[in-house]
Amino acid sequence: MALPLIEKNLDIIDSFYNKSNDPNEQKLYSKQAIIELCGWIENEEDSLVRRIVKKFNRDPIYLSRIEKELIKKNYSLDHEKFLKMLRYLIGDLNIKRIERKLNNLDYDKFKNILKRLKEMRDDAAHNDLGHAQKSYSAPSITKADYLWLKGYFPMIKRRFISVSVTR
Repeated sequence: MALPLIEKNLDIIDSFYNKSNDPNEQKLYSKQAIIELCGWIENEEDSLVRRIVKKFNRDPIYLSRIEKELIKKNYSLDHEKFLKMLRYLIGDLNIKRIERKLNNLDYDKFKNILKRLKEMRDDAAHNDLGHAQKSYSAPSITKADYLWLKGYFPMIKRRFISVSVTR
């Protein structure tokens, strides 16, 4: 079975990082790995929202409106913004019900990974190497985060998609 593109990219970035002895090159590879992973996470979140919307309303005009007004405006890997978007679609009570069913330790780990990645991503995306304020995780750590998230996302998606809307 072929590796997902994100996994291949992280492997390539990690390989370049490990071959380099230049701290600036290593920092550049670390930034790239973080940005790759954050893009993958945002795509996973967008995919979940689209599936929820299609479950309850297949009207193309509505789908287009949700795409323009919600999905395209949700960026920067902010979990609270993502939950706000889900609240709009399925309601706060359903969000709370789903969160109660989640394993607290795993859900806390999920939120902490997202928070850490967001901080690094924001710095990486808005600063060149000379002005970066943060130190970045090595690509191998970013890949470890990806592997954990890759295992966690399907369960999160199942929970949110299985909800029956009660507002």
